[in-house]
Parts: sequence; C-alpha cells; structure tokens
Amino acid sequence: MKSPEYLSKDILDEDFVRVFRFPFLVQMVLGSCRVHLKARFITIPTLGQKLYTVMSIIICSLLYFNITKLYISLYYEQSIVYFLFLTVAGLDQLSFFANLIHVRFLNGETNTGFCIMMQRIDRKMKIDHNNIFNKTVIRANILTITLIILLYMSLVISTIILKKYSLVTLFGLVHGQLILLVEMAYCSNLIIFFFIRVRFVNAIIKNHVHPENQNQPPKLVRYFVTNRIMRYLAAQTHDFIVNDTDVYLKQIFEGFSMFIDIYRFQASKMLLITQNFQ
Repeated sequence: MKSPEYLSKDILDEDFVRVFRFPFLVQMVLGSCRVHLKARFITIPTLGQKLYTVMSIIICSLLYFNITKLYISLYYEQSIVYFLFLTVAGLDQLSFFANLIHVRFLNGETNTGFCIMMQRIDRKMKIDHNNIFNKTVIRANILTITLIILLYMSLVISTIILKKYSLVTLFGLVHGQLILLVEMAYCSNLIIFFFIRVRFVNAIIKNHVHPENQNQPPKLVRYFVTNRIMRYLAAQTHDFIVNDTDVYLKQIFEGFSMFIDIYRFQASKMLLITQNFQ
C-alpha cells in the first residue's frame, strides 16, 4: 500500500494531462497503453486492461493464422516465396506479441515514474502551465496519430472495396501494425517534448550571452515555436544568473535517459523494419 505522500506525487496537473490525453486514449482502445490515467491519477494498467490485452492477443492470433492460410494456398507451389512468407509472417506475429507484452505487462512502475518525471521537469523549469509549449506537443500528437489512423482506414476500405479480403480477415494484421506505428508516433512526439525543453534552456543561456532584443514581443507562429518566441518567453520568467540552469539540464537528461530505456525495444524493432526495406 502506497503512502499518502507517495500517492500525491502521482497526481498530474490538468495541463500536463491534456498534452498526452489523445495518444493515451487511442492506445487504450488498441490495448497498448503503458499506464492507466484516470482523474489526473496515474497508475500501472488495471487487471481489466491487462485481460483486454490478452483477449486481443488471442483474437488477433486467430486472425493472423487465417490470413496466413490464405497466402499459403496462393504460394504453396513456389517454395522460395512460400518459406519467405512463413518466416516474415511468423516474425511479424512474434513481434506483435512481444510489443504488447512489453508495453502492457513490463516496466509498470517505470512507465508511471516516467510520466511523473516529465511533469517534475516542467515544474522545476516553471513552464508547467506554458500553453505554447503544451499546444505544440498536443498538435504533434493529434496530427501524427490521426494521420496514421486515416491511412490505415483508407487501406482497409480500399481492400474491402476491391473485394480482396474481408474486414475480419484484415483486422489482426492491421491491429498489430497500427499498435506499433501509434507507439512510434508517440515516441517521436516525446522527443519533441524534450527537444523543446532543451531549446528553452538554450534560450536562457542565449539571453544571458546576447541580451539584445530579448524583450521585444515576436510575431507568433501558430504551429512552431521559433527561436525569437523561445527567447522572449525565457526572458519573461527566467534569468541565467538567478535560475538553476544546470539543474534544468540535469533533469532533462535524466528524463531522456529514462525515455531511452523504456522505448529501446520499440526503437530497435522499428530500426530493424527500416533496414529490411532498404
């Protein structure tokens, strides 16, 4: 049983929750969300969520087997293509299992600790309520994940219209690939999160070295935080001499190191897939 002091640290700010609500919601539907977020309180996935993931693994396995049988009948007489397909299909299904097991059943406390660590970084840097920074990551999450979902929906619809396969047959394959791509999109947007914090620290240092024009309100760019905007925001609230810039960097690097440890498996898998297509 966690102490009340420990539990209070797990409660996230509403502004922070809003940044990651959309990817968490999509991953919850897919059964691949690493954490359970409810009413700003973050914990490891519940028993019901884990059972949901197990059920999706079983159903998708049966559908994988079904589509594998369809292709085996097409390429049975071509030995090279036949064995190549069996190998690729087997590896794809194993990677699907491994990915879901990794995100849902492993590193539970580390995943929750990582979310708390990201909020701690923002609080320490006093940017936890910065709408410009938050909206940048929110837009990246919504844009990338929505684009991936729309692309997969168009592929599925076109395949059904051409009467190649039924939706049930395609579901297992699409579900597995969609989980990985959504995970990688979210992973990429987390890099944007850390990149913005490093740029903010750099803006604090640059304002100290070159103080000219730092207080002039820049022209706002809707979808990107320019260097002038970053310097202006830093100048309003931070000073290199007064603020603990070294502590900011230390916490950013600690958070990024935790991020690398958590997402190493998915990054390695995507790297292998990319190399296979080259």
